[in-house]
Amino acid sequence: MLRKVMSPSGFTFTSGHHLPQGSTILGIPYAAESLNPTIYENPEEFDGYRFVKLKKESDDPNRWGFASINGGHWGNGKHACPGRFFAALEVKLLLAAILMKYDVRMAGGQPRPKDGHFAVNVMANMEAVVEFRRKR
Repeated sequence: MLRKVMSPSGFTFTSGHHLPQGSTILGIPYAAESLNPTIYENPEEFDGYRFVKLKKESDDPNRWGFASINGGHWGNGKHACPGRFFAALEVKLLLAAILMKYDVRMAGGQPRPKDGHFAVNVMANMEAVVEFRRKR
């Protein structure tokens, strides 16, 4: 997440670090949070029920909702994305439609390919081929 400091006085973090106006390439370490074992149990292993469990165990079940702003994934405070609820529902509807109407697999039944990397970003492998077959 790249940002540029626009304020004439710059920006000062609560830690005291100061960025002058015009500073760029300010990033948020999402991977550091996502892979932090003090936040998530076995963070490097896939667990499709991870957030369901966290929601059940939490004193605040809204903290772990898909559109919650607990970890800053959607921004915080006045910068929270106002469209996050709409975006979350669209993703869920799209996924549900695909799962109901199509059989999906990696081409030739191959296992999931390794992730792609670009600078500090981790993304889906752009060379991977996915096969869709309309269900009968």
